[in-house]
Amino acid sequence: MYNYDVFISYKTGGSNDEWMNDLFMPWFREKLDNAFANLELPEPQIFIDKSEIKNGSDWQIAIKQAVAHSKMMVAICTPTYFRRSEWCLREFTTMYYRAKKLGYLTATKNSGLVQPLMRQMVSNLPLSIKAIQFLDYSQFNQVGPAFKQTSAYLEFQKRVEKDAQYISKVVKDSIPEWNPKFETDEWTELPFDQLFAELNINEPKQMKPGWEQ
Repeated sequence: MYNYDVFISYKTGGSNDEWMNDLFMPWFREKLDNAFANLELPEPQIFIDKSEIKNGSDWQIAIKQAVAHSKMMVAICTPTYFRRSEWCLREFTTMYYRAKKLGYLTATKNSGLVQPLMRQMVSNLPLSIKAIQFLDYSQFNQVGPAFKQTSAYLEFQKRVEKDAQYISKVVKDSIPEWNPKFETDEWTELPFDQLFAELNINEPKQMKPGWEQ
């Protein structure tokens, strides 16, 4: 069964944490809840690792299970998301693989289950990822109290509300039934290995390369 409507995938650390915690997530939670209410959906369940993984939990297993039991993903993309975080790649490719296997991202069903949100523009993406229509937040990339005094902050609020409405419609109308195979190695390990080769990443793999190793 599904436990989450939206899985938020992002690279933690540095200004990413400040942007997520102080700017994006407060507005996204509120606007998504409003959009769900307008569609007569229950309160949205959002997975973000900083708040959903309990102390003492095995975080690798927790994340793997959360992806498998999430309806869709919002991927907060930056250059380091794809080039410095194996875990972000695992999260992204797991949901992307599910979409492709189930016939999404085709001429007859052009929506997907991964919604990339470009906080910073990323160069040299694989063609398969470039083909996905992304949400462009690169003009709202600043952090700190000064940004909230600018006209761009008002535009940011409007953008979040619009995108939350779009995501709520995806959740209502375009999500496949949950299937236990979403938890299997075919649907979690294989897609990562394929994309890692396609990206031609030469960075050494992280200390724990597998979901459960």
